[in-house]
Amino acid sequence: MFVSSSRYNNDISALRDESQGLLGTLDAFKNNMAYAIYSTDGQCTYASPALLSILSYPNSTVASFSHAAMRVEGIETESQYKAFWQRLVNGGSFSDTVARKTALGETKWLKASYVTVNGNGSVEIHAIYHDITEHEQAYFEGKAVTDALNKSMAVIEFEPDGTIITANENFTATVKYSLSDIQGKHHRMFCNDKFYQDNPNFWDNLARGNFSSGQFERVDANGNTLWLEATYNPVFDGSGRVTKVIKFASNITDAVNEKHAIAQAAELAVSTAEETSQIAADGASSLQRSVETFDAALSEVEETNQLMNELSEQSLKIETIVTTISGIAEQTNLLALNAAIEAARAGDQGRGFAVVADEVRQLAQRTSHSTVEIESVVAENRKLADKSTKKMAGVKGSVDQNSQQIAQVQSIIDEIQKGALNVSETVSDILR
Repeated sequence: MFVSSSRYNNDISALRDESQGLLGTLDAFKNNMAYAIYSTDGQCTYASPALLSILSYPNSTVASFSHAAMRVEGIETESQYKAFWQRLVNGGSFSDTVARKTALGETKWLKASYVTVNGNGSVEIHAIYHDITEHEQAYFEGKAVTDALNKSMAVIEFEPDGTIITANENFTATVKYSLSDIQGKHHRMFCNDKFYQDNPNFWDNLARGNFSSGQFERVDANGNTLWLEATYNPVFDGSGRVTKVIKFASNITDAVNEKHAIAQAAELAVSTAEETSQIAADGASSLQRSVETFDAALSEVEETNQLMNELSEQSLKIETIVTTISGIAEQTNLLALNAAIEAARAGDQGRGFAVVADEVRQLAQRTSHSTVEIESVVAENRKLADKSTKKMAGVKGSVDQNSQQIAQVQSIIDEIQKGALNVSETVSDILR
């Protein structure tokens, strides 16, 4: 059976069109994508401008471009590279993320696909690359942050409804549970009843993408109270749906307990300061009454002292009067004596006068004796008045000194009261 020439020509034309289409596609790959062709010994026979740009190679160096030169020490060993390349030479394929070294010695991360092409009796290895360096660097940076957080913080992951997915060692050590004890269970196992009574929509809010942070009271496996400084972070997928919630926490139990102890001590200090202030106020009031009593006593002492001075002056006046009376009595006695002598000379005619003169003399003598006694009493009274005046002066001095001491005590009590009020106000400010 023979094929007509027209049909043959049509087939040739169709093949030519298909070939042209494939060549056009290949040219588009070469011009727009990071694309390379390698010989089986790893020598680059073609590299697209996009690939040369990524790897910082100029076009003139294509002939000396070796795939092995792109291996990054520390990421891929020489034996690993040889096994990878041998698999391609043997007709295998490869698609994964790879690290490749640029002409400047920098590391680029590429999404690479290698295929082996066998045509015209020769084998070539074709590769298409996509530069994902920025994405990988962001991944490594994020991983570094995550690793750092895992080392320093307690981390636990939840389903959006609060079911526990996993937790790191820091978290399990903090809550005194093993990982198997908590996986698949609900977050409420760490909470007291009051938390969900106060926050009934806690997980609904997180599932809607709302972030939550603060200091949270929790309970460990032994029933002991824990205080965690924590953040609950919703994680979203590409469509914006919350897929899980990650909690980062620090154990601040010691700090909170210390804060509570300080608060209790501060409250005690405030209470003590207020009591001290009240006691000082009561003391000041009592002291003020004492001052008033001392002032009254001092006034009475001064009045008494004045009276004693006046009494002493009156005693002096009495002494003067008594002296005068004594002089008169002596003079009377002398006159009576002279009258008696004259009466004796007169004889019987002077006898009556002699009797009168004797009575006058006796009266003068009694007056003289009385004035002596009065002088003695007055002198003794004056001595007593002088002693009393001195004693009252001493009492006045003591009262004055006590008054000064009371004033000093009053000043000290005032300072104590001010200090107590200052302590109370300062601690109250701290507690607020």
